[in-house]
Amino acid sequence: MSVELHISGMTCDACARHATGALQDAGAHDISVDWRAGRATIDAGGASRRDLARALDGTKYRVERIVDPIGVGASIDGEYEYDLAIIGSGGGAFAAAIAGRGRDLRVVMVERGVVGGTCVNIGCIPSKALLAAAEARHRAAQSHFPGISTSARPVDMRQLVGAKDEIVGELRQSKYIDLAGEYVFELLEGDARFVEGPALEVDGRRIEAGRYVVATGAEPTVPDVPGLAEAGYLTSTTAMELDELPGSLIVIGGGYVAMEQAQLFAHLGSQVRMLVRSTLARGEEPQVAEAVRAAFEDDGIAVHEGVTADHVRRDGSGVVQGGGGPGGGGGGSTPGASWRRTNGPMRSLAGSAIARANSACSSRSAGVRPWLPVHAASSRVRLSKRSGCSVANRSAAAPPAE
Repeated sequence: MSVELHISGMTCDACARHATGALQDAGAHDISVDWRAGRATIDAGGASRRDLARALDGTKYRVERIVDPIGVGASIDGEYEYDLAIIGSGGGAFAAAIAGRGRDLRVVMVERGVVGGTCVNIGCIPSKALLAAAEARHRAAQSHFPGISTSARPVDMRQLVGAKDEIVGELRQSKYIDLAGEYVFELLEGDARFVEGPALEVDGRRIEAGRYVVATGAEPTVPDVPGLAEAGYLTSTTAMELDELPGSLIVIGGGYVAMEQAQLFAHLGSQVRMLVRSTLARGEEPQVAEAVRAAFEDDGIAVHEGVTADHVRRDGSGVVQGGGGPGGGGGGSTPGASWRRTNGPMRSLAGSAIARANSACSSRSAGVRPWLPVHAASSRVRLSKRSGCSVANRSAAAPPAE
């Protein structure tokens, strides 16, 4: 029986000779190997598909696909509907799908929510679009040259967010959804979970594949601050969907998401305070952190380092009040929090099924420090100094720490 093998890892004539020898040892004959194309045509003889799939084990080459004479592909692990099943539709998921199609694999991608993942939907693209707009307003509000007066009117948040959403929608379509058709792989909408097999179940449909990739990214999770859930809060996602600009804001955290959100709302016109458990921009060089502190001081952002939030509550008038220590101060109204945790199947898929799916791989999501906006009129924040057990009360009227 004549079959075609798709082989990865070959780069020269010597590679072709080595692959030929390994295939001969597996029982194949009439072997023709084209290392440039990554293809080998053979007469399988008495060799099974599994023998052929494993013929290159122990070498730097790999049989990626076995194609019979009429062009029907088979997984190297047996007969499956797909060679590669991907859960998630972000940048990592699409990179895996495109790489798989480059090897002529049959690929299916499953997404339970919005296609595109974090970057285009709730991360890089929307935040940078809003930051650019906020910077334009901030510059207009400053008079930098004698004899020239500029001003900035209040922000129409609903219109600004609407323009951001248009940009996101256009890029989601052109950079993600359209690629499924361009690279010819199936994009399914549904909630996936691993079941016995291993296989995937997607809203009642069973999907079996030779390989699985879990690329579900991360999602916001709420920090364990007493009273936060009851008071109501924002996350880094919902903050960029507001239809009204908060008059004041408290951001808890000192990482890049916290700094980005703090400057975004400060430039839009909110009064912003940052409560940082350790130090601002802790992962950066000290000189970089100092430059950020100076920039934030120029922007009117009050940064309090070495403090933690103890509690959040609303008083009788609906004003958010909170707890903290030295250097703290009042903030705004609705609290919000955005820690990041592994998303979807990485938490909830059946562990036993994943353990048996020994070819499955998972994407690692980057840790993102929390930020917590608290917007409204006035508040009290009690902050706890990390270096000891001392606790001091600060009222909203107290001046910000230098």
